[in-house]
Amino acid sequence: MIEPEIFDQYVCIAGFLAIEAVALHELLVICHCEVASQALIRLTERVACDIRDLPVMRAEIDLVLSELAGIGAGDLDEACVRGGAPADLDAAVRLYGARLGVLRARLGQ
Repeated sequence: MIEPEIFDQYVCIAGFLAIEAVALHELLVICHCEVASQALIRLTERVACDIRDLPVMRAEIDLVLSELAGIGAGDLDEACVRGGAPADLDAAVRLYGARLGVLRARLGQ
């Protein structure tokens, strides 16, 4: 039987991914955040396979957050010049950084 706390954390992660995974992945690809993009894919796979692996899921979220925080103005300009980037790319990066930060805080240690 799965402990209620683990199940609640899983629901938080799965709910976030169900709503945001595709758009966040596209954003990471546009900004050339390959490491974070792969971490997001691994996180999605883990949620589907083993909900008890929360420490690894937290680490993947931390990695994506770190890469999002590292996106600078030059990266955003380059993504816009290459084309395919939304006009509000900077806002999207900040939005997903904030949403992932809230998710990470809900997951605790």
